[in-house]
Amino acid sequence: MKQKVMLSIQGRQTYQDQEPDLIELVTEGTMEFRDGGWDICYKESDNSGRRTHDSVLAQDLYYQLTQEGFKVFFARHKQG
Repeated sequence: MKQKVMLSIQGRQTYQDQEPDLIELVTEGTMEFRDGGWDICYKESDNSGRRTHDSVLAQDLYYQLTQEGFKVFFARHKQG
């Protein structure tokens, strides 16, 4: 069953010889367990069609997690 949720995802980006940088995504969305995994959706663009700040952070977090070896699915598309 799809549920409305407040998503809070945190990641830490580390650079050599620097303090870690915290990346945080907090946004409204939906979450549903199906096909053995979690389907998490959030708003990709604002009312004028521009990407939201949250969607940019989510993509940055996806790249960070995949570089660290995590298996992550990320797809940018509009929900109908």
